[in-house]
Amino acid sequence: MIRCFAETAKNWKRIDVVKHLREITPAGTTGPLLPGKLDVWDVPVETMRELTINLTVTDWQWRTVAEKLGLRPHEIEFLDMRYKNPCDAALAFLAQRDGMNVDDLYDVLTESGMPLLADIL
Repeated sequence: MIRCFAETAKNWKRIDVVKHLREITPAGTTGPLLPGKLDVWDVPVETMRELTINLTVTDWQWRTVAEKLGLRPHEIEFLDMRYKNPCDAALAFLAQRDGMNVDDLYDVLTESGMPLLADIL
């Protein structure tokens, strides 16, 4: 219900209402500040950098997200060995392959127990 209210506020360009809801509700409740249907490819670079760095700092976090998004263990290992920011590479690969949007990523992050990271979006 809160997420629907926040989405309505975003549609009416009332980001101030969404930000207030974020202050008074638990993390991961309001949905992303970015448009939900925005393709992950189009997330601002600064936002994606903040999210992927935070996910990569703890090795298990980005791996959990990549697995929930459909990457197989050997694909995760490959990305981990080849890239400085394997989470960014995984999200880019999945966005290209599956057409993932911000709502999808937000939901996976909250379901994975990372609502504070989801609220970066």
